[in-house]
Amino acid sequence: MKIFDRLHFWKPKAQLSLEQILQRARMDRHYWPVFYQRLLTDKLAVLSFSSVQDGAAYVRKLADGRVPIFTSTERIFDQGIIKGEVSILMFTGRELFERMRAETFVINPYSEVRKDITPVEVESMLDEKKGYGGAGEKAGIYICSGE
Repeated sequence: MKIFDRLHFWKPKAQLSLEQILQRARMDRHYWPVFYQRLLTDKLAVLSFSSVQDGAAYVRKLADGRVPIFTSTERIFDQGIIKGEVSILMFTGRELFERMRAETFVINPYSEVRKDITPVEVESMLDEKKGYGGAGEKAGIYICSGE
């Protein structure tokens, strides 16, 4: 076994999960650009009250006003805060952020490694690609309070 095979940071960034990239970004700022790029393209789980009906999705909001999003369905159940079955919707980060630009999000709110995403960060991520600037479409996703 070569020495580089044992070094965890030697693994190419494309093979890391979004959660792993977030963890590394907290210790090494060079991972932040990769994190934000993957946040737009990876599928994220969002808590909902019910599945999509008539093209509308009803997304849950935490008591503090943030919208919880999860890098995987397993992260929803961290620390046992949520028990039992929950309704979830899956969106790419871009799909979600384009429709909910004015919201503050929290990634993996029940995990040790979490991150708030502010509306300023959302705009910055979306404006990097031409054609994604502007007001954005908010229709079709509704925010509801409650856990």
